[in-house]
Amino acid sequence: MEREVLKILNEPLVIFFIWMAVLYLIATVFLTKRFAFWVSSLLTTYLWLKMGMDEKALLFAWGVIFLILFVVYVASVLFHIPPFTFFTGKKLCKVCYMAVPRKAKICPYCHSELNGS
Repeated sequence: MEREVLKILNEPLVIFFIWMAVLYLIATVFLTKRFAFWVSSLLTTYLWLKMGMDEKALLFAWGVIFLILFVVYVASVLFHIPPFTFFTGKKLCKVCYMAVPRKAKICPYCHSELNGS
């Protein structure tokens, strides 16, 4: 079993995402989550190319990233709700953009009505 784990950890795609995760953790100290994600992914790409690693794995990793972003975008367009607030049982207030409980009729932050949202 240990050999299987080591075999998986030596895959270039897994190494790319481990580097990206570590750089993301470092970047979140200084930046917001959204900017930290893009900074870490671009910095990982730069380091990956600088070190001469496998370029096919790099393209595949970016394909995975864009596929996930595409699925989230399609879900938000089809269902007209932000998917991550939906999965946590909340919705966004259209006035102040704060996450409120899905069953709320009045926003607790700006006191606007939430009917139809």
